[in-house]
Amino acid sequence: MKATREARGLSQYALAKAARIATVMIARYENEHHAYATLPGTATWTKLNDVLFGAPPPAGVALDNATTEEIINELKRRGATTVAITW
Repeated sequence: MKATREARGLSQYALAKAARIATVMIARYENEHHAYATLPGTATWTKLNDVLFGAPPPAGVALDNATTEEIINELKRRGATTVAITW
């Protein structure tokens, strides 16, 4: 996981924030010698995978058919803290 995170240019903090998990957990997942080393559960693996490799698009939903609210919610899910829309 560490090699993939670093290859994507993400810090532990950025990965944790984007996956919406506690920052300290990334170190625990990446370092088997950490005093509290552990493996993520299935739901957390899914979140980390989505951030590191991109979430698959929802079936049958194209961006050009998405509402503004759906786009904003997707950006938030991916870790965006602000969204600016200009028309």
